[in-house]
Amino acid sequence: MAFKLSSRSILLVFVLECILCDLALGLYFHIGETERKCFIEEIPDETTVVGTYKVELYDPRTKGFMPSNPGVGMHVEVRDPDDRPILSKVYSAEGRFSFVSHDPGEHVICLYSNSTKWFSGSQLRVHLDIQVGEHAIDYAQIAQKEKLSELQLRLRQLMDQVEQITKEQNYQRYREERFRQTSESTNQRVLWWSISQVAILLIVGFWQMRHLKSFFQAKKLKTGELKEGKRFSRLTKDALVQLFSPLVTTQRVMGLHLRNPYTYVKCPGSVGLAFEELFNCTIICVGDESEDDLKRKATVTRNILEFLFGPSFETLRKEYQVTEILESMLNTWDELRNSFVGFLIEAMERCQITPAANRVVVDVLHKALKSLGENAPLSVKPNHAILLTGAKLVALYSRKGEEDLCASDMLLTTLLVTAHRRRPDIDKDAPMARIVMLHDAICGERSVPRFVYACPVFGEVILVTICETKKDELASNVVSTLRALDAVLKTKVIAPAFDLGAEVEKILLLAKKLGTPSPELVRFQRNLAAQWETAKKNGFDAFTRDYCAACVLRTKQSGSKEQSPQSQERESSQASLKNRLVKYESLLAVIVHTLQECFGLCCLDDHELQDGVDSLQEFVARKARLQLGDFADFLCVKASLNIDLVAFLEEFPSLVHFVFVDRRSNQAICPGHGSENAYGCSAFPWAKIENAVTLVRTHLSRGNHTIIWRDKSYVYSYHLWFENVSGDALLPRRESKNFASLLPYPGVIGVNFFSVLARESFSTSRASVPSHSASSATPASSIRAPRVIVKELYCWFVSSGSTGLFADQVIAQAQKVSECLPNLLTPSATTVDFL
Repeated sequence: MAFKLSSRSILLVFVLECILCDLALGLYFHIGETERKCFIEEIPDETTVVGTYKVELYDPRTKGFMPSNPGVGMHVEVRDPDDRPILSKVYSAEGRFSFVSHDPGEHVICLYSNSTKWFSGSQLRVHLDIQVGEHAIDYAQIAQKEKLSELQLRLRQLMDQVEQITKEQNYQRYREERFRQTSESTNQRVLWWSISQVAILLIVGFWQMRHLKSFFQAKKLKTGELKEGKRFSRLTKDALVQLFSPLVTTQRVMGLHLRNPYTYVKCPGSVGLAFEELFNCTIICVGDESEDDLKRKATVTRNILEFLFGPSFETLRKEYQVTEILESMLNTWDELRNSFVGFLIEAMERCQITPAANRVVVDVLHKALKSLGENAPLSVKPNHAILLTGAKLVALYSRKGEEDLCASDMLLTTLLVTAHRRRPDIDKDAPMARIVMLHDAICGERSVPRFVYACPVFGEVILVTICETKKDELASNVVSTLRALDAVLKTKVIAPAFDLGAEVEKILLLAKKLGTPSPELVRFQRNLAAQWETAKKNGFDAFTRDYCAACVLRTKQSGSKEQSPQSQERESSQASLKNRLVKYESLLAVIVHTLQECFGLCCLDDHELQDGVDSLQEFVARKARLQLGDFADFLCVKASLNIDLVAFLEEFPSLVHFVFVDRRSNQAICPGHGSENAYGCSAFPWAKIENAVTLVRTHLSRGNHTIIWRDKSYVYSYHLWFENVSGDALLPRRESKNFASLLPYPGVIGVNFFSVLARESFSTSRASVPSHSASSATPASSIRAPRVIVKELYCWFVSSGSTGLFADQVIAQAQKVSECLPNLLTPSATTVDFL
């Protein structure tokens, strides 16, 4: 019988020998007279194991190991994986043992001497050689016994090796199966342990709740009630309704019937309540601050609500996450107002940077808008790019032809970005994307939805882009319709130009142009159309025409003082029309609710925009990070330290602090809190700044433009003046004291005080000034309408010692400061005469 081996077969034989070479074990070890040495060997089933050993005795004279005495023997013991003995026998000093495994697994082979009388405390060296599988077979003896040729013997060895490999594979499968069973058993035990833990916790929690409930019921204590003069930090909805429903009801009655709603209520003690109205919602601000501060906080809350949601507030009731955003913005406003001069005086604090850095920053913003404009989806049109460091403005870049951002929009956008980074549940380096409501430059109302995306560049430096969402027309129509309906419900008066039917049809037409509608949008369109049909069936359309015709007729004959029978008849007809309007209130309220839902679905849905802009914005931010890399540390430092007073010490040695505000752009510059003056006055006390701003606002409301006062340490001065676009000083045509009682609160959030002041100071006739609770803020661009720019300057001078200043010196110093500071924000200006 002849066999022929190819080169591939020979290579396979070599690989098999390399795999099985570790099945042979050859070593020697030392043991004492009572020691026991054991070896663990993983052996497949039905495998022959042969071990040979040789014992040598240590000779102290030669300091070596010599062949042992004949009386020294070795006891060999072998146990299988189940700890059952397979072999237990005493052998001579040199011998051979063998056994066959019946179960796969770890076999324990132990050796120890049988006696200690031949060597008292001496050591033995045992040479051990263990052969497993086909290595334990004596092929020379087999070849001689069976008379096999060399080729036949080699094939026999290969067959034995293949059989041994099969046994090893079966053993590995067996190990894998046992390991899987162990893993599944452990996993099941862990699962049941977790379930039992949860069950125990639920049972204990249920027991605790029942116990605490019974305890508090026994003590007659409930959430929100008084306990030892203290109130719980959170109030339940029921407690809020019980506390504020009488006030809200009275306030609504005062507003609807007497047209004189509450704006502030003083409670016993130091607690006060400030009220604001936004569409059909009432905002109540409770605190122990002064009346002006509470009213301002209520106005800011109202503008933040309108900034986030427009006229749609349903998300506040449905989504807790939105409530967290609102709470975070309100808390951040309080923090920034007590730490940043810009938010205290309601102006964007501008960082003073080098011309080289300014060129790079403007180029980065220009490229960011260009890249977004070329690659963004058609539904997104980038308009503005802003670079912020902390809560300060580094640069603003707008597309050509775009209207300037309103001052309040800039502040609230910065507030939104800062609040997002300060939330503990969100990574401060995570990008932010949200649709907000900005002011329309034409009508001045907050009715333009814009997509704001903020992406960190490095550290406190953030790139903010504001994009148009192609929903301006729909949003403007919905907002204007809601405002008109809100006025109808509150004043029971319909404007002659208001046509609800035409507005509803226009809104439905614009909603259909949005593309593929969602099921919610389809439901809204169906509901709005059905509600308007119901209103027409009830005669509201004809009633509106009759009401508007009566109003026009009354306007034409308002100049006549005669009380003719015809005029009395018309007045009675108008009274009956007003009474008929009351019947439609419930129907109009349903339409208002549907339009608010429409606004949330159509104008505040940002999922489509985020899908197309997120990755692109992050790419733009990475490019900005590369371009601004050389100015990274410089811009991060500007977040805390803007202008150093050292540059002003030589010319103004007594100057401690200053704030310069250009109300054309509503940007301010002031030193950082870490600056030092010539007298080592670092970190000018914030309380001094806050008190000065409060005092200045009080005098501004009275029509005073120049204010100087002093205390033991400092002399304070405030100056407000007017300039034209060329920088020349202007004298107002009318004194502010003549219309001071009609001016709003000195600020830009809500009604822009400085816009109204500029318009009224240079108007030839007395015009109506917006009320304090007006629903829209005049955009910053309206200051330029009469070509008048308002500027402010706060100065703090040292008043002690030889550097004391008199009033005329303070004015002279302030005039010199005013000549230096405008160059940091605008081109050079001429000398200003504050008096």
